[in-house]
Amino acid sequence: MRMVDETVMMTELQSGNIDMLAGGSVGSLSPNNMELINQNEDFVIEESAGTNVEYMIPNTRNERFADKRVRQAVNYAVDVEMIVENLLLGNGEVVSGPYTSVSPYKSDKVEPLEYNPEKARQLLEEANFDFEEPVVLMVSAGGEVRDKSADIIQQQLEAVGMTVEQAPYDITTWISNAREGN
Repeated sequence: MRMVDETVMMTELQSGNIDMLAGGSVGSLSPNNMELINQNEDFVIEESAGTNVEYMIPNTRNERFADKRVRQAVNYAVDVEMIVENLLLGNGEVVSGPYTSVSPYKSDKVEPLEYNPEKARQLLEEANFDFEEPVVLMVSAGGEVRDKSADIIQQQLEAVGMTVEQAPYDITTWISNAREGN
């Protein structure tokens, strides 16, 4: 088992140096690369619903995100359905928490917040959010969909008035920074 980025994964798969890919974010191919693989009759693609969830974690240790209205505003500001439709080509679902529809723990009682940038801006203003101080969006780099999602999220947060700076990290550094509360 090897951990490689998507470009290396595609090259190694096509050259025969990789026999199989594991799904679930790390080890997954973007929908565009799946189309390339699908065109090659030497490959067998098996798809199934999964339990992987892409997510953002607000740093609630930071006083700027301690107010739940700020966290709700971030949810209202990001058009997750658009990301699923355009980046995943509809191969995904919008969930309200850490569980997908295949999990027995997913609750139908909690619905995802709808995309509503006006509501997001209103909540930020009610919470006296400092729009001038940049928000750092840490991104675990290494996947086309995740990288493009980060760009979209940055644009959508900026559209409601936030100043956003992306900070891409490899997965090990990302986990270390998250554990340290950074």
